[in-house]
Amino acid sequence: MKASVLVLAGLAAAGSARAQSVPTPTEPAWRVGLGLTSMSGYYVGTNTAVDDISWAPTLHARYAWSPRLAARSSVAYQRRQVDRDESGPGQRFVKHKVIHSTLVPLLLEVTLNPAAPKFHVGLLGGLTLRYSDINDQETYFYSGTTNTSTQNRVEKRLDTFLGGGLSLRYQATPRWAVVADGTLGARLGGKTQYYEWLPSATLLVGVGYGLGK
Repeated sequence: MKASVLVLAGLAAAGSARAQSVPTPTEPAWRVGLGLTSMSGYYVGTNTAVDDISWAPTLHARYAWSPRLAARSSVAYQRRQVDRDESGPGQRFVKHKVIHSTLVPLLLEVTLNPAAPKFHVGLLGGLTLRYSDINDQETYFYSGTTNTSTQNRVEKRLDTFLGGGLSLRYQATPRWAVVADGTLGARLGGKTQYYEWLPSATLLVGVGYGLGK
């Protein structure tokens, strides 16, 4: 009798240890996906807006160190063209501007409710890099003469923004997720000889797929 009790106790202990050793299912560490990104900004003091990025195609990725902490990044690219042809008293103004913009955020994400089954809310913080290749040509034609005045500005610049925001994620299945990120930031370096203070807002919406186990 005593031996049977000892055997049963041993089996129960072994079963308990085995149950505790089974890992709790978690989402895959890597998630990659496609989305759309918009960015806008405003030069404080000069009353002008920065060249916007409007729903640019985006490749985004996320790596989770734990259910609470993850690294986030994405690459968005857009080519925009602006053409204006305006006539006024004594002159005509023609503008042709082409902007190539590449946006790369480098962010940390802290999930506030990692145990939630579907809907997750997180805080975002980090740097956003924006590379701009600008070709801006303006031409003035004067009535009654053959004279013209042309101004051509070619500029390549890299702006770095520091900011933070909010991440919303809906885990539709263990692998598929819908994401929406919004961040506010300001360009590092402050006011310079050429550029005023520049706050910015960035929005990413997309879907992602988890890789691995």
